[in-house]
Amino acid sequence: MELLSHAAVGAIASTAFYAKKSATRKEYIQIMLSGSIIGVSPDLTKYFGDLYGHSLIMLPLAGVIFGLPLKAWKWGFSFSYLWITSAVILLLSHLLLDYAHNGIALLYPFSQEEYKLDLIHRGDPFIWFTCILVLCFVLLFRLSKLSRLTIIFISTFVLFKLLCLQYTMTRIQDDSNIKQVLISPSYLNWNYSKETSYFTTIGTYNWFGLGQDTIIQRWFVNPNKELQLVLFETNYDGYDYVLTKENGCESNCSMLVYRKAKSRWVKIQNDAIEEVIEALYLQAKE
Repeated sequence: MELLSHAAVGAIASTAFYAKKSATRKEYIQIMLSGSIIGVSPDLTKYFGDLYGHSLIMLPLAGVIFGLPLKAWKWGFSFSYLWITSAVILLLSHLLLDYAHNGIALLYPFSQEEYKLDLIHRGDPFIWFTCILVLCFVLLFRLSKLSRLTIIFISTFVLFKLLCLQYTMTRIQDDSNIKQVLISPSYLNWNYSKETSYFTTIGTYNWFGLGQDTIIQRWFVNPNKELQLVLFETNYDGYDYVLTKENGCESNCSMLVYRKAKSRWVKIQNDAIEEVIEALYLQAKE
């Protein structure tokens, strides 16, 4: 689906740049095909270990490489226009899409560091399905303006998701003791991992970052710096309590209880565990 996204956006962008009112259906097909090839071309060379096609530094050269054969189609554009627009098509359909999800070495070969935004899901169906649907209408009715509107629409969608991502990040970073936050997109949610001094939380927020998050797993870092799965948390009699199970235990596990006192977590001794668990259970029922 990732290649499909690159090809579809490339076809939309090329139609927006090259399709004229007088263009025939055959010329529309040529234009869409050329844009699709430009869109997927960096990944074709990547299979041979080449990252040059994913570099911003190589965009001017890529414009020349694609501009020369496009000139042979005789669409009535100057070489300088084909050179610049083919580079822009490559930027829109491949480099920016890769930057928005799985990362890209934008400064290769001078640097192999990958830059990544984690904004859209890899091969996001919203993008490729929208582009393919529009391409069908464009080809059927020869409406090149629809391609330009689609570029604006997808750009607005990406900008909206960026704003949602920023808002979701502020919701997740609600603790001054946060050490690290990782967030990645899925089709309908934001998946996140949040690490604080004593807890590691894995959960999801909806697209808009609204409402309560859904916690999938929560881990407690005990005083010995060991991760233990959290079963229950509460505040009782002025103290914070966390109930965990032994690390790596699958069945018949012993419960471990920790109490927070003066900013430190202390393990409850075995002879008091049952009493504490019973009290916490009665409070939960209330």
